[in-house]
Amino acid sequence: MDVSALVKEQESKFKSTLVEKEIPLEVDLGLLAVTDPNPTDEDEYKANLENYLTATARDGPATMLPRTKPLPKPKPPTKWERFAATKGIQKTRRERKVFDEERQEWVNRWGKDGKNKDTEEQWLTEVPANAPELCVLQLSISTRRRRHGKNARSASRRTRSERKQDIARSVAMAKVSTASMGRFDKKLEGEQKLRGEKRKFDANETTGKDESKRAMEIISRLDRPKRQKTNEGGEVAAESVVNVRKAIRHASRGRGGISLASRSTSRERAALARRPSGDL
Repeated sequence: MDVSALVKEQESKFKSTLVEKEIPLEVDLGLLAVTDPNPTDEDEYKANLENYLTATARDGPATMLPRTKPLPKPKPPTKWERFAATKGIQKTRRERKVFDEERQEWVNRWGKDGKNKDTEEQWLTEVPANAPELCVLQLSISTRRRRHGKNARSASRRTRSERKQDIARSVAMAKVSTASMGRFDKKLEGEQKLRGEKRKFDANETTGKDESKRAMEIISRLDRPKRQKTNEGGEVAAESVVNVRKAIRHASRGRGGISLASRSTSRERAALARRPSGDL
């Protein structure tokens, strides 16, 4: 049975992956690289880059080696990202530089030699026909100063708000710094009650998957090997029956090991001083 016709019909449904080259490609199996020694037609390359690259590439590229892991799924947008998209809020800030069409160069948007001062610095200004006595220069200066004052007031308002929040936070910390956690302290007039964090409990009804996951976490913690202390050489240190730190703290009356060592040294010196000279 001749199936060549069926094979050709099946191949015609897909794009060919073969590219005809005058000079065969050089394959480096060690580096898994392929080099194309064919010369590049510079005229056609400069005339239309997209068509030239499309003609020299395969029509149906394929990945011969499959991925070991599935393609990463796009992360869902957060609540803030959805809100910003609804309100049209952009994360990127305005660029400081702006292109000047007259001078054909990038200039500052504001500040020294800023683009916002073009109306003030130009030698000829167009005056509206309905307002012949309007001074465009003074109008531009007053508008810029009014905008600058508005920005300064906004910055001062933000500073006052932040300072107010810092004071409220400091007052709240001072209230709970007493022995009774502020329960028996004198209340000020108009003082608001501190609100603590609300405890969050798991739902009473959970899925079998969540319950099994929680059980496996408990089992993994129980099966975890006990940590062993090691010395400087990396060997497992022997467990001491006496708590050395607690013993030093008790013997030095809370002053530490240095105080205990200095006190023992002073006692030895006093004992040597009291000893008769013949016993030395």
